Amino acid sequence: MEDSQKLDLDAIQPESAKVKLNGQWYTLEQPKLGTIVKLTKLAKLVENPNDEQASLEALDMMNKVIGEMMPDLEGNKVDLTMQQVGAVLGLIFEMASPPDLKAVRQKGLEPVVDEKKSPDSVS
Repeated sequence: MEDSQKLDLDAIQPESAKVKLNGQWYTLEQPKLGTIVKLTKLAKLVENPNDEQASLEALDMMNKVIGEMMPDLEGNKVDLTMQQVGAVLGLIFEMASPPDLKAVRQKGLEPVVDEKKSPDSVS
């Protein structure tokens, strides 16, 4: 195989972030694709705050996702306010955004979403 046909995924080292919680700094690892899928499901679960079962499932999923992304927490459950959850989710999705999308957003632009082609509309 030629060198031009080799892809060294280990060379792509995504940056992590730091999150301060209860006076201590934790490393927030770059989200993996599976984490993004879980967060998308989590967002759907919290769309109906009156559904107690969905709320409990969302809380459990949020703890698992944070545990995966913040291994320094060592499996501790996290009790965050809604504002803190929103801030963490915003940071996670920002970390997962491709650099070219970040550059577009820095210019004050947003991509157009074609609902007919969105993953949620595919059956």
